[in-house]
Amino acid sequence: MATSVITDVSHNRTHGVVNYPETQSIYSNFTTWIPTSTFLNWSNNIGPYLDNDNYFLSGFTCTGSMLPLLDCGDEAIFLRPPFPRHISKNDVVSFTSYKDCQKPGPNLISKAHRVVDINFRKNMRTYTTKGDANNVADPCQITNSQINGVLIGIKKGSRPKDVKNASEFHVLKLTIIELDRKYAKLLKDFKSQISKQEIISQNYQNSLDYYLNGQAPYEDMLNAYDLLNEGFQDLYAKKRALDNVGIEINRAINQRDRLYNQLIHG
Repeated sequence: MATSVITDVSHNRTHGVVNYPETQSIYSNFTTWIPTSTFLNWSNNIGPYLDNDNYFLSGFTCTGSMLPLLDCGDEAIFLRPPFPRHISKNDVVSFTSYKDCQKPGPNLISKAHRVVDINFRKNMRTYTTKGDANNVADPCQITNSQINGVLIGIKKGSRPKDVKNASEFHVLKLTIIELDRKYAKLLKDFKSQISKQEIISQNYQNSLDYYLNGQAPYEDMLNAYDLLNEGFQDLYAKKRALDNVGIEINRAINQRDRLYNQLIHG
C-alpha cells in the first residue's frame, strides 16, 4: 500500500494515492471507465498493457487538489513503468515524493498530480508537478525513478465509503477545533474562579479570627462561610465541565485518528 497524507485545506493540498491489491483488479469492468486524455495519448489499445497486469487501481484521499478531474470516491487506473513513451506535459502521474525534497528520506508521500514542466539536469529528466486545484506547483521536482504510474482511466464515484469517511473526518477536525476553544474558555473561567476562591477563603479566615476574638458577630462569620461553600461548589462544577470537555476532545481525537487510518490504509 502506498503511503499518502491528508493536509490541512488552508495549505497546498496533495492528492494521496492508495493502491488496491491486485486481486481487486477486474478486467471485465474496464469498459465502464472513463478514458483520460493521457490514455488517448498513450495508446489507442489499452488491452495489451492490462493483459500483462502492467497497471494498478487506486483510490484517493479527499484533499481536493486534483478537482474536478479526481476526487475521493473516484477510482483510477494507472499504467506501470516501463512506459511506451516518455512522460509528457499534462500527463497525470502517481509518484513518491520525499519530505523536504531530500532523497532518500523519511515520511515518503504518494501523490497523483499533473506534470506541468519538464527540465533536464545532468542528462536526467526532472518533472515539475502541480495539483489542478492548487495555486502553485509542488515544491519538489521528481525524476523517473519516483514515478509509480501514469493515469489512463477514471471511474467516478465508485468508492462512496471514502467520501463518507472523509466527510466525517473533516467534521471531526472542526469539532475538535470547537471543543478546544470551549476547553480554553472553561479553563480560563476555572482559573479565574480559583483566584476568586483564594480571596473568599482569606475573607472567611479573617471573619473566623474576628469572631473568635470577639471582634465580629457570629452572623458575619456565617455569611463568610456560606460564600466560601458556594465558591467551592462553583469551582467543582467548573472542574467537572472542564473534565467532561476534555473527555469529548479525547474521544473525537480517537475517532479522527481511526478515520485517518481508514482513509490512508483502506
